Amino acid sequence: MPYLILIVLACMGVWYGGDGLWVSLTSNKLTTFNVETVEEHGIGNNRYIKITDGTWGSGIVYQYDQDTGAVDYVIFALESPETYQAIAEGRPAEVHVLVKKDAHTNVSRLEQWMIENGADEEKVEVQGVTLVGFDSIDDSSRNLIESMDMKISDDVVFLEEGKKPESMTKNLLIFIPSALFLLFVIYSFFRKEDETEEITETADVAEVEAPGETRANDCIKQVMILMMLADGEADLEEVSAIQNIYKQLTEMDYETAQLNLDIKQIQEEGITLKSLLKEMNESLSDDGKRVTFEAAFLIAAADSLLHPGEREMLKSIESALHIPDEIVRELCERHGVEDW
Repeated sequence: MPYLILIVLACMGVWYGGDGLWVSLTSNKLTTFNVETVEEHGIGNNRYIKITDGTWGSGIVYQYDQDTGAVDYVIFALESPETYQAIAEGRPAEVHVLVKKDAHTNVSRLEQWMIENGADEEKVEVQGVTLVGFDSIDDSSRNLIESMDMKISDDVVFLEEGKKPESMTKNLLIFIPSALFLLFVIYSFFRKEDETEEITETADVAEVEAPGETRANDCIKQVMILMMLADGEADLEEVSAIQNIYKQLTEMDYETAQLNLDIKQIQEEGITLKSLLKEMNESLSDDGKRVTFEAAFLIAAADSLLHPGEREMLKSIESALHIPDEIVRELCERHGVEDW
């Protein structure tokens, strides 16, 4: 909630500071209009204006404190004599100028205050800054005025009497921090969105790659088991060697119970090196093929000797998986195998 309040305040700061800057830059000098000119042609882009030769309309809207009766401000229509007469006679006419004026009086003496401020004079002039956007006249005030048989123009000028353009420095001090905060909020939002997308993409990639990685590990296990079973037997030393090599290559444990189940499955299903190589060549990546060959090589070279049957199996794996010669030479040198 406090964060939301800060965002709202920042938005208000951008609006008020930006609007103040616009007034300072475009309407810093006072421009004078006759009320009839405003009714016929408007005020253009001017914001700091004086309007002369106007007459108070026949009704007002005011805001006051119900407990104390203190009146905060009064809104009245400023009309040319012709418009005033037309409205009084019930003829079609629109109000083009509304004035918001600080009252600083009490409801009990509001009529006296109006007289003191020119309500009964034939010609009055007002001066101030026009209010637009969020500061423009609200719907409730507009409806109250129109309920008094005064039609408000769509391009009505809403003037706050006595208001002057704020200094450039003050407007900048309001606008810049507010804008920077909003930019930070926007940047944080989109950065969070990007991070969320990146996490999602990473998860998707992991989901795609995980099955391939699992299959590569299965191939490593099966190839090592087939190498071990080349002589038709599986002793404890060979089982231990498979477990150690598997952990070395994959950084994962190969439990004895699972190894025994895998040995039994290969024997019962009659899985052969030829059928396994065909599947591996189609499903494994180059890296998966390399690791699988290395696993088979390590099992065969565990005693630093390559027996004819082991060499034949390794040659088959090398050929089927297209293992580069430099990888084979590197493995031979690393493990002291000279009779390749």
